[in-house]
Amino acid sequence: MMRRRALLIRLRPERRQEYIEKHREVWPEVVAALKAAGHHNYSVFLRDDLLFSYFEYDPDVDIDARRRAMRASPVLEPWLSLMNACQQPLANAGPNQWWASMDEIYHLD
Repeated sequence: MMRRRALLIRLRPERRQEYIEKHREVWPEVVAALKAAGHHNYSVFLRDDLLFSYFEYDPDVDIDARRRAMRASPVLEPWLSLMNACQQPLANAGPNQWWASMDEIYHLD
C-alpha cells in the first residue's frame, strides 16, 4: 500500500501567473527527477495564495532522503530557483522546512 504526503506553502501573489505558466509545461528533467525520487500520483493545487502538494510513495522508500538528493541535484537547480522565488514558506512550517508538512487525519480507501 502506498503512503501519502501532503504539503502546503504560500504563493507570492505577484508571481502567481508565472508559477501557473511554468507548471503548464513542467520541464522533462523535473518530471524525471520526481519519478526517480519515488513520487507517484503527484499533484499541486492552488487556492487563493496557498499551494497544496500531494503525492504517494512506496513505504519501502526513504522518501525524505530521496527528496533531499533530488533538491540537491544541479540539474534541478534552475527550476527550483524559479519556483522558490514564487513561494513563501508558512510562518509555522517548521525549522529548515520550505513546504509545511500536513498530518493525515482521515483517508477513505
